[in-house]
Amino acid sequence: MNEAMVMTWLNYYECPRCEYIWEDQWDCQVDDDCPACGCRHISPYESKDIEVVNKNNCLQSLSQSNFLDDDEKMADFEILTKEEFLTSYSYLTEQEYDNTKREVEDD
Repeated sequence: MNEAMVMTWLNYYECPRCEYIWEDQWDCQVDDDCPACGCRHISPYESKDIEVVNKNNCLQSLSQSNFLDDDEKMADFEILTKEEFLTSYSYLTEQEYDNTKREVEDD
């Protein structure tokens, strides 16, 4: 990994109190507090390691994440509508879906 790249985690959370769902980036798989109700110390139900580019002392996420290497998701991707897919895989972002679609169409 070169000096300009930093590894970070995209953590996915669901509040056990109010069921609010959110995601946040951290440098580890850390517990977070619910931004909706304030419930404390919620562990992520899923985390992905992502690369972050450091340019001019500013961190920016790489928006090229996709799920092309996940056979189960790709099987569903082929048969479900976008809305059905994102409902079924609620921890995935619309950006990840769109990135995957773009890659599939380019092939």
